[in-house]
Amino acid sequence: MTRRAPLYLILTIGIIAISFGAILIRLTHNVPVLTIAAWRLGVATLILIPFGLRPRYRSAVTAREWQLGMASGVFLAFHFLFWIASLE
Repeated sequence: MTRRAPLYLILTIGIIAISFGAILIRLTHNVPVLTIAAWRLGVATLILIPFGLRPRYRSAVTAREWQLGMASGVFLAFHFLFWIASLE
């Protein structure tokens, strides 16, 4: 197995997961929009936290970049809130 094979596997799984996002959200009945958006972002956060806490990445990020990342997360939360509401 080449070094790129795991990368392509991860990329393929990510594309499939994103593709099924709207379909799976449509299948949730009687669940508030805010709850769906919070769970979606919460699970993504839990998956990404181990990568962000690695010393190699932590030391390379400035305080300004952390602030921009946090602001991006807030806007992403609003995006999911409005997008999920539009599916209903």
